[in-house]
Amino acid sequence: MSHLPTSRGALVAEIRTRLLSESFPRVTIFVIVATAGGCAFLFSALTLSAGLHSMAVRYGLAALAGYLAFAALIRAWIAWQRGRLEPDLDLLPGLDVDLPASTTSGPSLFTGGRSGGGGASASWSDAGGNAPMPLVAPPPAAAPGVSTSFDADDLWPVMLAAVLALGAIVAVGFVVFSAPTLLAEVALDAGLMSTMYRRLRRQDAGHWTGAVFRRTWLPALAVIVFITGAGYALQLAAPDARSIGGVIRSLTGE
Repeated sequence: MSHLPTSRGALVAEIRTRLLSESFPRVTIFVIVATAGGCAFLFSALTLSAGLHSMAVRYGLAALAGYLAFAALIRAWIAWQRGRLEPDLDLLPGLDVDLPASTTSGPSLFTGGRSGGGGASASWSDAGGNAPMPLVAPPPAAAPGVSTSFDADDLWPVMLAAVLALGAIVAVGFVVFSAPTLLAEVALDAGLMSTMYRRLRRQDAGHWTGAVFRRTWLPALAVIVFITGAGYALQLAAPDARSIGGVIRSLTGE
């Protein structure tokens, strides 16, 4: 077993392989991202109640708050992993040699099922066998003040907001996809795998926050910019609206 210093890239690759074989790093990051998104939504709701009516500013700040929540949740993951591994931190020397892939698997975090449904049909006839003349109901009249069509001037800002929101989703998806490498770097820099950390060359050592920032700053910036732009576009579509619900009500005339 070699204890000579090893390059950072080689150690990250070893930890990444271990994470993929023994855990679900993408599920972990997905849960963290979803929780951070909930924090961002709560921040937006609180700032709206506090009087911040600009959707562009509010959504941009909410996205930033969500990124800070993401970093805090990564720190919580580190604490949880450290507490779980604390009884035997040196179980990890096995990573210094070739290990067979883990043959154990835990219970699935998500279970699903199948659902089905059926329909019903009916026929109309009278007791005497003379079918009544079918009655064709007139199309429902639009409620007073409700618009049933949109002009292009109303739709283009909404379409732009949808495209920007899709861009934000793609950026988040990239973070989830790269979760194994992200968590491998975090685990290495946080010293969760002490044996491997001792093999790290001194000049390659770092703090876990550096790993998080390196791996996520560009997607986070994209999310903040896209969400801010989407808020601005929605405000163009409905200048008096204060939220997405307000935009929908404004465009439908409710």
